[in-house]
Amino acid sequence: MKDYQLRIVHDHLQRGQSIVLPQLHRVVFCRQGRLRLTANGSVTELRTDEAAYTGINAELESLEDGSVCWRWELEAVDDAIDSDTGPQPGGTSDVKGIYPLPALQDGMKYALRCDRVSFPPGGEALTHTHAAAGVRCAHTGEIFIDSMGHQWTAKPGDTWLERGPDSVYAKAWDQGPMNFVRVMLVPETHYGRSTISYVLPEDQDRPKSQQYQRFLEQPVELQ
Repeated sequence: MKDYQLRIVHDHLQRGQSIVLPQLHRVVFCRQGRLRLTANGSVTELRTDEAAYTGINAELESLEDGSVCWRWELEAVDDAIDSDTGPQPGGTSDVKGIYPLPALQDGMKYALRCDRVSFPPGGEALTHTHAAAGVRCAHTGEIFIDSMGHQWTAKPGDTWLERGPDSVYAKAWDQGPMNFVRVMLVPETHYGRSTISYVLPEDQDRPKSQQYQRFLEQPVELQ
């Protein structure tokens, strides 16, 4: 199995501006506004807080001023290419991170899952691991993260990788609700179900403050 990485890009587009996207396994999330995704004659319109998958050449167009797209692109490290042609003049595309993923298991099938994790003010994710690696992007509010001896605070637009087996504790700020959007590469053993496991036995049955909204889960063919 090849080595893979997840790239996350933020696009800011005005009405009528478009981006040509090369063939990659890709999740497109409409952070704000309205977008049209066209691929092989199939058209998908996305409004705020909607997501879609495409694995072929596609075009992304803004249908109103001030549209913001977050997109996650899965690519083999050795086959990495420029992610797109960039928007037409007046728009911007910012690469927010390119994150190498842990080695994949030979013979295992995988799916790209996009979901949102939400916390009430002061909510926490008790110390945990995941059965899948993924890249998060803070959507609303702030969250403190403690993992493997490193601590940091993620603010709206910040991105980070959680590798999966590394233990993580997270706590949302107390000034309001917090949520982040993530895309994970999920092994077939966890299709359709949670990837989280709690490190401390006493946390297994404790009430959990986070809530989940799943946007899509798309099986992908990897080499």
